[in-house]
Amino acid sequence: MKVLKMGEKMRKSLALVTALFASTATLAAPENGWWWNPAEPGTGYNIETQNGTLFVSTFVDGGSGNPVWYSGSGQLNRNNMATINLSNSEVGQCLGCKSTSISSSDSGFQITLSFQSRGQGKVIIDGKEKPIERRNFNYGGDLQKLLGRWSLMIVDDGVFGLGFGDFISYDSIDGKFVEGVRLMNGSQPSTVISTDDGKYIGLIALRNGFEAIIYFGFSALNRVGGLFAIIDEDATASEGLDELERNGVLFIGYRMTPGSRANQKSSNLSSLSTQDTLVSQDMRNFLEEVIIHSADISLPSQIK
Repeated sequence: MKVLKMGEKMRKSLALVTALFASTATLAAPENGWWWNPAEPGTGYNIETQNGTLFVSTFVDGGSGNPVWYSGSGQLNRNNMATINLSNSEVGQCLGCKSTSISSSDSGFQITLSFQSRGQGKVIIDGKEKPIERRNFNYGGDLQKLLGRWSLMIVDDGVFGLGFGDFISYDSIDGKFVEGVRLMNGSQPSTVISTDDGKYIGLIALRNGFEAIIYFGFSALNRVGGLFAIIDEDATASEGLDELERNGVLFIGYRMTPGSRANQKSSNLSSLSTQDTLVSQDMRNFLEEVIIHSADISLPSQIK
């Protein structure tokens, strides 16, 4: 394949991704789990939202060498912000001891949490603002972060306004590619390559001579989102990007945790591994041609 000048087409596609996610920014509730500031190891925030109410707890030193739990809850507003009066708990049950009541009181501290995406936010305590992020302690970075099983939901706003779902299992990394299989309808191969700024472009083989081209990024540790379009398997990289621009639809993907019912169900869909269905060299060549131009493109800094 010859090298094509696709910078402008990619910019238009990326602008569409940004617009799609910006339109739902008020719905970007933070991902439940442990959050932290990497510059302050040893301090973290356990955050969970339920029906618009955010609960946070943090375990820190009380100032006199004694550990203290601070916790509280508040309403998450339309700007993805919550201001919470913290209570502190200093006397409670020891590990393995008989249950005792916990002594809690108003700590005098107020915390404000705001979120730019489902995985990035800020915390303000006593007038001091610090960035926080969803903690990744064992998924790795770049391509490593994609390994595992994913449940995809493609949101089609066509005639019926319906979407459809699929399962993808990424099991191995070969050089600059992460490779896996689509678990439904025949275990077709899929491969993904990363851009220089942490976004991803991939292909998913479909039936009857078609493929899906996807462009996406992580919006949280366990959630991805971007654009999805169906192309002919013989399409050029330029034609694939044109289709993303003209007919690309929003897709969202969620990591399936081991032991979950969804993960167990996906395991039963196919016993075929990536060693049985090899990613074709044509798929790799296609993605390499697309990625050549990524250095010339100003990509959005955050996909929500």
